[in-house]
Amino acid sequence: MDTRKMASELLDSLSQLFRGPMREVRGLSGGETGMLGYLLMQGGTSAPTEISQFFHITTARVTNALNSLEKKGLVRREPVPEDRRRVTVSITAAGRAAMQERIDEIMADTARLLDALGERDAEEFLRLMKRVIELCNAAAASPAAALNLSGTPDTTEKGAER
Repeated sequence: MDTRKMASELLDSLSQLFRGPMREVRGLSGGETGMLGYLLMQGGTSAPTEISQFFHITTARVTNALNSLEKKGLVRREPVPEDRRRVTVSITAAGRAAMQERIDEIMADTARLLDALGERDAEEFLRLMKRVIELCNAAAASPAAALNLSGTPDTTEKGAER
């Protein structure tokens, strides 16, 4: 089995898949959509530095995206009373509505995709996705596991059988 070739095909397929659902919608870039989603996951508010850390991007990029979102009325920034040099970012009602609309679109698109696959293929696809996530989580929890995701014992000198 040529796993390098398969890995390349998988990454290409995932790239195509995520470019579709993350396409620009009603003037929101994928990054802006992601930031709004993050704010919702955080209960509606966050600090720009936390957003930067979560997405592994610079605070300058976060600031640019927040400027755009603020101009669109989807977030607001307010100074932190104890330290006026810092700000808190909050999603607005319009931001929540935009995200709900986007979530509804993604759910409808996904349901149509699963319908098109048919029950058997949809269930198999979901089973395989859960397995991939399980393997990725195991690898993240144990760096040694990242070297051997197949589940077979590593019998090399460096990785004596576990």
